[in-house]
Amino acid sequence: MKFFINPVMTSNRLRPSRLLLDKETTMDIRELIRKAFNEDLPISGGMGNSIEEAVILESAGPMNDYLTLEYRVMDLIAKGRDVSWELKRQSLVVKDDRKYDKLEVAVKGINGNPMPLRLEYHYYNITKCMNVLPDDNQQDDEEMIKMKSYLDELLRQTE
Repeated sequence: MKFFINPVMTSNRLRPSRLLLDKETTMDIRELIRKAFNEDLPISGGMGNSIEEAVILESAGPMNDYLTLEYRVMDLIAKGRDVSWELKRQSLVVKDDRKYDKLEVAVKGINGNPMPLRLEYHYYNITKCMNVLPDDNQQDDEEMIKMKSYLDELLRQTE
């Protein structure tokens, strides 16, 4: 299944705010990933091609591992575009009290995609992940205890 960028006119400029699935169906990033790869990721927003169209990370799980979530989204987008990607640089950008992870990646076509090697920027709004305060350790501890109990129970069931 291939992804195609659908340019949409907004604010008198052309921006790819959605992807087309098989050149006919338009949907947002979360719907697209859910339909194409049967994965429901805690994301919303745009395709990540600019700060205005950043992928919003709604949650990064109990360990707040937002990098793994970002890389998973990148993997799925790359798979849908028939490209490989390699991280070149990663930086934090702050704009209007929001925090963004800016990934500079080298992409190139694979599986018959003739796209030559080029650099792209992908943006992830990580404000919700960064607002997890260190004082929230008690809640994190409670979640870790629940997770440990769950894993212990699974181990007992397999013995």
